[in-house]
Parts: sequence; structure tokens; C-alpha cells
Amino acid sequence: MYKVFLLIFLFISSDLFAKSVGIVLDKKEIKDGDGSKFIFDIDEKYLNAVRGSCKKYDISVVFLPYAQDYIDNYVKDIDGLLISDSIYDIDPSLYGQHLNKDTKFILNDARSNFEIGLLQAFLKLGRPVLGIGHGMHVLNVARGGSLIQDLSTSVKTEINHNSSYTKHEVVIEKNNKLSKIIFKEDEKDTNIITNSLHKQSIAAINESFLKISGRAKDGVIEAIEGVDSSFVFGIQWHPELLENEHDIKLFDAFCSAVNGLKRSDEKIEDLEKMNISNELKNVNIS
Repeated sequence: MYKVFLLIFLFISSDLFAKSVGIVLDKKEIKDGDGSKFIFDIDEKYLNAVRGSCKKYDISVVFLPYAQDYIDNYVKDIDGLLISDSIYDIDPSLYGQHLNKDTKFILNDARSNFEIGLLQAFLKLGRPVLGIGHGMHVLNVARGGSLIQDLSTSVKTEINHNSSYTKHEVVIEKNNKLSKIIFKEDEKDTNIITNSLHKQSIAAINESFLKISGRAKDGVIEAIEGVDSSFVFGIQWHPELLENEHDIKLFDAFCSAVNGLKRSDEKIEDLEKMNISNELKNVNIS
């Protein structure tokens, strides 16, 4: 598996010393005549969106299989982190809830623990982070927030959030970081149209670390951002589809933040003290 990781890195990087963005891969079971096997994969739309915006900076894109043995190297070598959407759900016990027996869950503790541990390291170091769909939920849980396990049974709304055909308005809060990325300074209308394909959403955030950037008309949280100056965003819709100009602007801003990162400000001893691989054995959500 490690050899595959290196091949992917070399294939999509023209400069091994360039800045890099890591994209967490999903893991799926494939059944054939020889039985079942698991493969890591990713929708190529994530790759296309990141490369489209990052190519002007010659930023490399690295695919990240989730495994504890790799995580220390990821933290040392990757400059920006994109946590993509996933077919898997986060175990409700990680955000202080019991599993809703009426909700269909597909849990993957290995991916959840990996993502939360890796994300916490990136947040501690102040590196750019972008969470999309499931990735936004991971960001919120890692920062002490909670989730609505099933929108269809918990929120009264006319919007079908879990449909690839749904388009709805999202109201972006004025004078926050996301609005400054998407809109010009003199624009008064801060509503955008987005796609929608999610069965869960954020219930509550930890306001010490995050704030709400945007909501759907029914109140469902659609975007969050970090309260400090670093580039930390969670987006509920799927900007990787690049359906609107605001999606392109988001990836442009992410790549610009990665390009502007000064790793010289980080202390090597801080990285060594983290020992993330060992910490992941007992993930502490705070």
C-alpha cells in the first residue's frame, strides 16, 4: 500500500519540493469471483477541482489512504488538508449521543479516528483545512460539536437535502471569512444557490473554535469556519462539482492559503512531540 501511495505522489507532482495538498481517500469493498477485496478510491472531481485552482502555484496533490502507520509522515510532509465526503458516518458516541436505531448507519471507526487525529494536528499547526460534506462533520466533531443524525426525521423542512436533484439557497453570513472569499466588498446580496446531498447536518458547534458561515432557508447549517485567522472551512454542499463561480473561488482561496503557508514558523520539536500515531489509539475529542 505504501508503494501505491508513492506512485500516486510522483504521478501528480511535477515538483517533489512543491507545496502539497492531501486528500483523504475513501475505502470501498469490491466483490468479484475471487471473493471480496477493499480498495481506496476518490471521486476524480475532487482532484480536478484542487488541481484546477492549485496548478498556478505548482502545488502537488497527494492521495491519503487512512492508516495510523502513515499519519506522522502526512503531518510532516503535507501542507494543506482536504477531507472529502464519504459513504461512512461518524459514530455518534464521538459527539456524545447514542446511535439512533431508526437511522441507517455505515460506521467506519478506522477512518473516523484517523481523520479526527490528522485534522487536530493540522489545526494545532495552523495549516489550511477544507472539509466537504462528511469532512465538514469531521471538522465539527473534532472541535467538540455535534450532529443531527437524520435530517428527515429531525428537521421539518420542504427542502429535500438528500437528493442529487435538489438546488436551494444558502444565506452566507456577512462580514465573515467565507463571504469575503465569495463576494465583492460592495455586493449586498449574500445568497448563493448550491446543490444538496446529505442525510445529516451539524446540530451544534463549539463557538470557542468555530462559527457558522451560512445556513439554508430552513435553518440547516451549510458552512462553518474557524474563529482565528487560519484557513479552516467546512462546507455542506459539494463545491468540487464546480457548478458556480463561488465554488471556484473557494478552491482558489484554499490553494492560495496553502501557497502562502510558512512552514518555517513551525517548530520541528512540536511535530515530534505530537506523536500522532500513538495519540490516535485513544482519540480525545475536545
